[in-house]
Amino acid sequence: TALSNCQSLASRAAQAATSGSASTFQTYFKTTSSSTRSTVAARLRAVASDCGSTTGGSTRTFCSDIYGGCSGNVLAYTLPAYNYIAYCPLFFNYLPALTGQCHAQDQATTVLHEETHAPGVYRPGTQDNGYGYSAATSLSASAALNNADSYALYANAIYVGC
Repeated sequence: TALSNCQSLASRAAQAATSGSASTFQTYFKTTSSSTRSTVAARLRAVASDCGSTTGGSTRTFCSDIYGGCSGNVLAYTLPAYNYIAYCPLFFNYLPALTGQCHAQDQATTVLHEETHAPGVYRPGTQDNGYGYSAATSLSASAALNNADSYALYANAIYVGC
């Protein structure tokens, strides 16, 4: 469910990045330049493709803490060098599959966030320049373009209609 929801959210967000609301795009990426919109759309299309692949894909997904990274409040983590994504117990026990709330986190947006980190999905992989709505929407255009949560929050905004 999380992967299919990620595919749906990323596909919708890619379409919106291409031809959707400029003001919504501006909120998350701090510019409406055609080159930035194109880059965001391309990354989101790549995420949608990877989330939709059940037999191959660019990432290897683990539903357990294979590298000991699930401490504290960690929901999931990505090892970019290997294109590995591991999901922690909190991901399964705490997050809803899909939320209807603006700026909220769910399994689908968490998968999307982690997918953007993997350079095998789209190069370069994103960083964690700001977590959450307030931090992500305070970034510069260049920092937002390379911030995982900017993509996850944008996809949520498109899905929910924020």
